[in-house]
Order: sequence, then C-alpha cells, then structure tokens
Amino acid sequence: MMDRALRGETTYLIPLTAEDLEDQLTDPGRTASRYDLKGALEAPDEHMSKILEIKLMKMNEAPELAIFSTYFLIAALEDHEILGTIGYKGAPDEDGTIEVGYGIRRKFREKGYMTDALKVFTAFGLTLPGAKKIIACTNKDNAASIRVLEKSGYKRIYTAPDLYVWRCPAEEQDDELQAT
Repeated sequence: MMDRALRGETTYLIPLTAEDLEDQLTDPGRTASRYDLKGALEAPDEHMSKILEIKLMKMNEAPELAIFSTYFLIAALEDHEILGTIGYKGAPDEDGTIEVGYGIRRKFREKGYMTDALKVFTAFGLTLPGAKKIIACTNKDNAASIRVLEKSGYKRIYTAPDLYVWRCPAEEQDDELQAT
C-alpha cells in the first residue's frame, strides 16, 4: 500500500493495513502498540464496526485499491498520541472525484490538528492515479468541520437541506452544481 506515513506540520498519518483494521474491530490498542503510539481509538460501536468490516472486505477484494479503502491514523508529531482517523470513501469515480471523511478524538478538537491532517491528506489524494478532485460532506450545524474545510482550501459547491458539499481544488474546469 504505502511504505511510510504522510507528514504534516503537526501531524503524521499512518495507513492502516488489513491486520490493523481487524485489530480496530477487536482490540484498538494493539494497533497503537504496533506503531508505538500513545492512546487508542475507542472500541467501535455497531455502526462503525460495519464500516470497518466493509473497508476490510474491499481491501481484501481489491488490494491494488487498498489506499482508497483503509483509514489512516492521525498522530501528533510532538508526542505520538493518536488523534483520530481520516480516509477516502472509495476509489475515484469516472470524473476523478474521491470523497474524504475524518474524525478526531474530542480532547484534540479545535487545536488545528485536523486542518493539518486534511491539508496533507488532500495533497496526497490529488497525486493518486485517477484523482482530480476531492469532496467532503458536512452537516450544516458542524461549525468545527466547516472551519477545517475552509482552512484546508475546500470550497462549498452544493447545499442540501441538512448538509454542505465541499470540493478541493476549489476551481473547477467542467460544469458543476454551484452553491446556493
């Protein structure tokens, strides 16, 4: 998949292997130990367990696309504490679009870590084969995530009843739904 972590100014991102995803289902602390990280992600709830199982299945079915199926752990450069996760929600579609999703542990929110991680992950994503743009969706009432997307160079391109859709790069060459 990848030989090394992605590095930002305050964070680094470690792509999780199939073994790591299996550990997230049964013993998240095992992955932290494997990479000599402090802390661990919470044990997944039922919804998150299903997502992890789907990601694991996709990684096993198409190992060449594993980068688009796995999560990356976000860790602090300073003390190697696990901060959260980030990942793509699949391979690029026919237009070269991939979607990103992320989450950060509560005690590390509003400290700039997610913005740093998203900037690095976006730049990396745009170098992947077939990827031309990255989108993200956020609930309209998630002010923190909206700030992260804005600070990371994303532009709001679409408004639905409960959410916004964002895109990076902000410029678009072809016809696209515009923000309302």
